[in-house]
Order: sequence, then C-alpha cells, then structure tokens
Amino acid sequence: MTINAQFGFDYLPEAAANPEVPVNAALEMLALALAGEKVIDFESDADYELKASDPFDVQNDEWFYAVIKMTDDGTVLTQARSVIFPDIDALYGGPARRKFIFRNDTAQDLTVRGDSTSAVGVTVQAGDVAELYYNGEDVVAIVNPLP
Repeated sequence: MTINAQFGFDYLPEAAANPEVPVNAALEMLALALAGEKVIDFESDADYELKASDPFDVQNDEWFYAVIKMTDDGTVLTQARSVIFPDIDALYGGPARRKFIFRNDTAQDLTVRGDSTSAVGVTVQAGDVAELYYNGEDVVAIVNPLP
C-alpha cells in the first residue's frame, strides 16, 4: 500500500475489502484541509505541538486544517509561546507543502514554527490572523499574495 506523501493517507489497495472506509477518511481529510477549522485551546502554559500521526488519523491529527485557531479559554498562558508544526515530510515521505490560515485568539503572541532546532517561524501577534506556509523545514509568512 502506498502512502500519499502530502497528507499521509493510504491509497486504496487493489481488491480492498470495505473500500469505502479509506476512501471516506481521505475525502473527509481533504474537505477539512480545504475548508475546515480546527480550534485548539491551550491547556498549559507551554509550547504546543500540533498533533500528527503515521498513519494519518483524521480524528486526532491537527496540522492539516485550512484554518488553525489557537485559544486560551482558561487564561493559562503567561507569556509568548510557540506552536510547533510537525515534520510531515519525515512522517509521510514528502515533499509536503502546506498553506494554512493561523488565528491567534489568545492574549499572547504565538510563534508558529517547524519542529527543528533551527526553525525560526513566524510570530503572530495576539488577536491577529496570518496566512502561513510550511516549506518542508519551517513555517514562513505568505507576503503579498496574488489578488
């Protein structure tokens, strides 16, 4: 069975039993990647790693949504933190390039970055929204997108 290098879901094998199961999971993931919003609430005063698994898990993975919205409903954040985007190239055999909208609905600045120690990322100020891109190593801002 082959894994899709951009999203990590399995391709449908020949003569699969219950083919609707993997096909429906892949279609759900694609719909969320194109138009879904994932709301993630900080539960502790620490950096947050977006969940990613191999094989892909449409119920629990968080990195693939079109919009990722971070909240702090319990007001646990006391300082700026990082939101760490997973190395999906390593997980799924890449190259995976992901464009997404990031909403910072907390009272602290958040830096969205890749998971390597050299990743710098993009700081999204409290209350702001940014269009971001994972380039295989780090998260960068999309500046002056085409009209």
